[in-house]
Amino acid sequence: MSDEFKDEIKKLIDAEDDKEGAKEALIEGYEGEGGIDELRDYDGITVTSDWTGEAMVSEIEIDPDKVDFDDIKSSEDLGEICKMIKTYSPTLFIKNMEKNGFKEVK
Repeated sequence: MSDEFKDEIKKLIDAEDDKEGAKEALIEGYEGEGGIDELRDYDGITVTSDWTGEAMVSEIEIDPDKVDFDDIKSSEDLGEICKMIKTYSPTLFIKNMEKNGFKEVK
């Protein structure tokens, strides 16, 4: 994420009286644009997103014992990710996500 973009986001949040509300709106927009908000519709998946001031961070926890992968794979946005989760080892899944621009947070 470029410094210019981070500065622009900071200005937008700072311009609002309700800074927490502005941050929540930013997160909702980010999740909606990326299809991340859809994940909350499925049992066994927990999503937490936050704007750190430097980057948008989403933590996605998947409980493979509770997730109905057949239900998720019909999703336009999530189908490919579902196939990877079922097929790849955790290490290979993370490496593939990193190739697509995601970063593992440890």
